[in-house]
Amino acid sequence: MNYACLIVKIVKEPEQQFFGHDLKLTMTEFTGKYVLGRNRKHVDLIKVKIWGDLAYQVKEFYKLNDYLIVEGFISLQNQKFIDMSVQRIYPFLLSSQTSDKDKVQGLLF
Repeated sequence: MNYACLIVKIVKEPEQQFFGHDLKLTMTEFTGKYVLGRNRKHVDLIKVKIWGDLAYQVKEFYKLNDYLIVEGFISLQNQKFIDMSVQRIYPFLLSSQTSDKDKVQGLLF
């Protein structure tokens, strides 16, 4: 496992799952595409997993085609996807579509 910081574009809508006997542990998972620096043959899709309270925020605020800066641990499970368990997440470039709830609260994400 390696610790990395990447800029990732969300290409599949985030999905939330609940675990535990009381369903209090949550995980949000989405597929992203990271920004390529060179033209080499390599994997460019990444499966991003976020746990805990941060998972609720990701599901609520980030949508398809948003760019995020993610920090976390990378593991290569198979040749098709790289898995990343996220520790921190920052908005980088968000889509211009905002929900009515955000407009009412005066928030622009």
